[in-house]
Amino acid sequence: MRKLLIIDAVILVLLFAAATLPDYYINSPSYFNFADSIRNFDWLIFAGILVAGIILSGLLALIPLKNMRYFLRLLSVDIFVNTAVLLFIMYHGISSIVKYQREYEALSLKYKSRAESDIKNGVIIYETAGFQIGLDPAQQAKEDKIDSLRRTYGITYNNTGCMITSVELRAQSDYEQLTEPYLDRRNGAGWRDRMNLEIEKIRKH
Repeated sequence: MRKLLIIDAVILVLLFAAATLPDYYINSPSYFNFADSIRNFDWLIFAGILVAGIILSGLLALIPLKNMRYFLRLLSVDIFVNTAVLLFIMYHGISSIVKYQREYEALSLKYKSRAESDIKNGVIIYETAGFQIGLDPAQQAKEDKIDSLRRTYGITYNNTGCMITSVELRAQSDYEQLTEPYLDRRNGAGWRDRMNLEIEKIRKH
């Protein structure tokens, strides 16, 4: 019985890992760490699957077997059910990762090509996401000055809309890594700190 309990516990741990790790891998660009993935994990659905498995195991264990007590039958059936669920979740997780990886590789090539083109043109375009709100004339004038300042450093920002996927975040990160050496050569060491300091001065006045 103890051996069956250990096996069942190990399968439950593997179930949790199979359910959480693909999500962390796919959404890691938007997470600070694995704890963020745990906090965003849908515990209610996971608990529902476990409870449904226990109920199903309990019903199947009612089938009488010679020389085997009910609790042993319950553990044996539960191991079988949890293993089946584990295989299903693993299949779904692997399929999601493969799909994500294909999308990322295609988008990464697009951003790499764009990075090479932007470097040749001398203007690096950073993409941002978020809802754009209207500004009063004074604030808009400051933002225009900031945009003009950024262009003197060879960069500009383009808002792509409210939503952004983890694939896009990762590809954009690759774009920034590819263009950062060019900006360092163009503007000199410490250019980003200098630019941010000038931006703060504009916003304070």
